[in-house]
Amino acid sequence: MDSQNENSKNASCCSTSSACCSFVGIDWAGMLTNSIEILKDPNGFWEKKKDCLLSTTDIYKKYLLGAALISALVNFINSSIIGSSAFGMKVRNPFFGGLVHSIALYALSLLGIYIGACVVEWLAPKFNARTTRVQALNIIAFTFLPGALASVLTMLPFLSLVSLAVGIYGLYIAYLGFGIVGGVSEEKKLVFTASSFVVTAIANMLIHMAVFTIVPSGSGVMVGDASKVSVDMDKMPKQIQSLGKALENSELPGAIEKFSKELEKSK
Repeated sequence: MDSQNENSKNASCCSTSSACCSFVGIDWAGMLTNSIEILKDPNGFWEKKKDCLLSTTDIYKKYLLGAALISALVNFINSSIIGSSAFGMKVRNPFFGGLVHSIALYALSLLGIYIGACVVEWLAPKFNARTTRVQALNIIAFTFLPGALASVLTMLPFLSLVSLAVGIYGLYIAYLGFGIVGGVSEEKKLVFTASSFVVTAIANMLIHMAVFTIVPSGSGVMVGDASKVSVDMDKMPKQIQSLGKALENSELPGAIEKFSKELEKSK
């Protein structure tokens, strides 16, 4: 009887949405609900989740596959459809190259999250903690959800800072999660979180390097009138001015020498 009650309790606390909001196993409504809840009350969220952690299969199937897909789609739209502006020009990656690049980024992002969980599990004993791989994966995954959803805002330049703020707030959410779910002591929680963040950052850097090396997105396509592009040299630092002027005359050795001298003067 007690076992049945416990199973019922776990099923209740782990259920976040109805089946009608699920597509190919991805719980889209649950992603939104969990993201809002963890942003509003991270302490309460982790207290509830620590007793009903999802398995690796479930957390990937229900949340991570969808969250990483959103991030990859946003990356594709920003790089190949919307493009970026520079000096009055619009630069876009080729459609097919950008698509292949985003698919590769999607797959490697999913791998990177799991590698991050393995690293956290490896770091835990060094901080006298017993964080398991499943606990680490749950912490990383639920911290990742709000940032993935907020990445949609980067398609609107005036809302990009909101996405950045959510990402920074995610560090605090992970900090709380490592203590409540991962069992890291209060005095070591900050250093543990910082260490995990550094390793995760390195992993992401390696992932991006792998994507750009193995699956290059191709040269960007400029859209606009190149004749209208102008650069205000007066607003540029002197050392950059001298380098730019020398490069215009194909004086690369002289440019490097002048650049070095200007840097010494500016110190």
